[in-house]
Amino acid sequence: MSILDRLQFYFMHFMPYPDIASGRGAGQWVDIPNAHFDPIEGNKLYKRYPDELVLGDELGYDGLVVTEHHSTYYSLMPSCTVAAGALVARTKRVKICLFGTPIALTYPHRLAEEYAMLDVMSGGRVECAFPLGTGMEYWVNPVNPSTARERFREAMDVLMQAWTQPGPTRYDGRFYQYKYLNPFPPPYQKPHPKIYIVGSGSEETIAYAAEKGFGYSQVFVPLAPQLKSFQNYREIAARHGLKVDSESIIISAMVYVAETEQKAIEEGRDHILFYFQKLLKTSPHFYAPPGHLPIERLRKRLEMPNIQDTEITLGSSQHPLSNRARNTGAGRRTDRLLVRAGAKQQDHPPPARRRHAALEGGQEHHDFRGRSDPASPANGSGSAAGRRIEGRQWTASPSAT
Repeated sequence: MSILDRLQFYFMHFMPYPDIASGRGAGQWVDIPNAHFDPIEGNKLYKRYPDELVLGDELGYDGLVVTEHHSTYYSLMPSCTVAAGALVARTKRVKICLFGTPIALTYPHRLAEEYAMLDVMSGGRVECAFPLGTGMEYWVNPVNPSTARERFREAMDVLMQAWTQPGPTRYDGRFYQYKYLNPFPPPYQKPHPKIYIVGSGSEETIAYAAEKGFGYSQVFVPLAPQLKSFQNYREIAARHGLKVDSESIIISAMVYVAETEQKAIEEGRDHILFYFQKLLKTSPHFYAPPGHLPIERLRKRLEMPNIQDTEITLGSSQHPLSNRARNTGAGRRTDRLLVRAGAKQQDHPPPARRRHAALEGGQEHHDFRGRSDPASPANGSGSAAGRRIEGRQWTASPSAT
């Protein structure tokens, strides 16, 4: 089977609250008054957004991705398990990906049970990814950010013990103690659903994922840094005697598809800018609470350009931030195509969203996979890391190479 036939396409949704509070230089996170939320509008959105995700199942996407964030207009998903439960009941084939609950901010035994319940309900269609959580999340949860990484690893140990050892078992750690660790039900998939670690490129996170044999995904960066992180990930895994297969790599990119590249840019530009310049905007002190990032990592973050305050030109511009712009994937060019996880455009009217999804799900998947039936599910269970080359072509190679 060709590696192209094993490419998988995942449809990611952030469920934003589009009616953001204007005039807030501090952004849309943490301390924005929740009195701005209109429950009638929220009810409409909670009906509309699952419909859009279910459409991804009908169009032949391999997975639907839900996420979790707190106290923000960026996402109306403070619980990705609730969102996933709504999708499990309405889908039959597609994988449901929880990308995902910050496990350091919850009780890991409860998360083990909830994810296992979803896995059983779906007949083994669940995949999960675990982020450390943004700095903003730690301002609205009673967890000391300086202990976040240690707490994260201990919580993952609890989860893995709960999923891999017959219960009841005992666990005694610094942050979590269980006399009877006995999740019921256990997962449908044996020994457990596929697990990824989500990071932003830190060496510590990459090493942790590689050493434990988990998959890895890097978010909010262009393709080149993602590929560099994946190379580090492969090298570290090899030192531990582990082979990285093609299912262990997730490449993320924003993709907007229309009949022509120019039309895609015209339609998608405002919504991509809305995402980067409005929804992602937050205050520096919320972004990096004391202790949340290692000193060197924090220094690198502070040296990065502030993309919320920068005008982005999509397409063939030679703008200094064109790498970031190119990786938003406006247009039909396959050198910008989503490989596994993609992001929805922000607040298009429902007909425009459906047309975009149908074009991407039909035309682009068909072009990439070379199938006679573009709506058919992916052959096999593997995915691949895509590598951009000159012109409009891609060559895909297994991530283990």
